[in-house]
Amino acid sequence: MIASDSGPSSGGGHKQKGRWFHTTSTLIAQEGQNTFISADPFKGSQIIYIRQHCQWHEEIIGWESNNNYSVFLARPGSSDLTMTDHEIQALPLAYQVPENSGACCRQCCGPARSFKMMVRDPTNPHHPLIRMRRPWACNINVAGLCVCCPSTMFVSTGEYHPIGSVAQSERCFDCHKWLDVMGPDDHKVFDLRAGCCACGPNWCCRRYVFDIIRPRSGNKVGEIANVYPGVFSCKPARADNLQIVLWNDGQGIS
Repeated sequence: MIASDSGPSSGGGHKQKGRWFHTTSTLIAQEGQNTFISADPFKGSQIIYIRQHCQWHEEIIGWESNNNYSVFLARPGSSDLTMTDHEIQALPLAYQVPENSGACCRQCCGPARSFKMMVRDPTNPHHPLIRMRRPWACNINVAGLCVCCPSTMFVSTGEYHPIGSVAQSERCFDCHKWLDVMGPDDHKVFDLRAGCCACGPNWCCRRYVFDIIRPRSGNKVGEIANVYPGVFSCKPARADNLQIVLWNDGQGIS
């Protein structure tokens, strides 16, 4: 979904950290749903699939366009992580997530571009449920040891009530890749952590995984994975193929 340390688009393994800005907004929304959202946006599902729409012209001519995503929810109670892409696409469409960014910014800034996105119910697309906004940031990674000027994405309800934010962590001298998921009052809700040697997804390393961690207890309560669609898939290799798995730790995450 986002493929660099700072923006939407897809890319190689060294650019994975920012890929999760959009998907982690689901965690903030879930955490804040009792306050800001009248209905459970994930309808009891513990597995969420996010599919980037195929845009072959990007692969062929290199012209970066707005990304668009479809969100599918596994049936409540399902724990099957082996569903094929065809089976996932057969699930009812839950949400649509279009990107809005400037053409010049997309071509010149690439994954570091600023953007706005909205999570929409396909049955009522003119009234967004969640809004996401990320300003441009220069986002300098100093020798892989420290992030300066980190990217931050701000999340609100469709009525512009703040829900929280997702930001690159400024931890230094830690080879893990970290994102900080913050609540509306700037308290940390989750840590997202990828391994030091995480790469892909590709034919060799088929999954690139961020663990979802409670910051106080250190308990893992889920994971966000970008899964390689396969050599014979109709999807471009750079298109995001995301799978979010949440489980209930007694604190209301799912």
